[in-house]
Amino acid sequence: MPNTVEDNNQSIYENVSKLYKLNPIQQKQMTQILQNFFDIFLQTDATLLEINPLGIDLQDVRQKDWKEVEASKHGLNYIALDGNIGCMVNGAGLAMATMDLIKQYEGTPVNFLDVGGRATDQEIVSALKIMEKDSNVEAILINIFAGISRCDQIVLGLLKGLSDLGMKKPMILRMKGTKVDEAKKLIEESGFNMMFTEDLDEAAKKAVRMAATLRLAKEANINVNLTS
Repeated sequence: MPNTVEDNNQSIYENVSKLYKLNPIQQKQMTQILQNFFDIFLQTDATLLEINPLGIDLQDVRQKDWKEVEASKHGLNYIALDGNIGCMVNGAGLAMATMDLIKQYEGTPVNFLDVGGRATDQEIVSALKIMEKDSNVEAILINIFAGISRCDQIVLGLLKGLSDLGMKKPMILRMKGTKVDEAKKLIEESGFNMMFTEDLDEAAKKAVRMAATLRLAKEANINVNLTS
């Protein structure tokens, strides 16, 4: 590191960054941090300056679950779990409550998925695609409490995704809040056999039952038509 103002040269910071064997993006970030660090040191005439802690994320995406990698590309909060009920919820607290209810009724959530309070159509489509591609998902429970977001917008995103993917897995929607009546009408007219309720307990029970039913049908080589 430089000892005086005269020693303050960009190449010094770059050389220090290279010592840590960082990737090009991380090297650039570290170089800027070191430059700012020394500037503050000089400006404040400090005798000691430290960052505690300063961490470097060296995770390899090849070691992460593909669903988590894909979700992060679309700004979704996704954690893969060992289960069979896919969850799509807006809000971390609501997501945890939904997962607890699924377990209460002897099901197991396959994921933690929070689409956030301002979910766009594209984010809803992306979330749906991830769960449709996940072979462990036997049923999908969507739990939306619409305050900032609108129920009808969420449903439009779902319908857009289902139009592209088809409906291969049973879907239970629990929705309350803004534009819920408009959302119900969209579901009724959609041609997709989605189950709708405003009661979370009922939604959790149906998700667990439908997953079990589909599993039995699959084992018996019985095809189930999920369109109206």
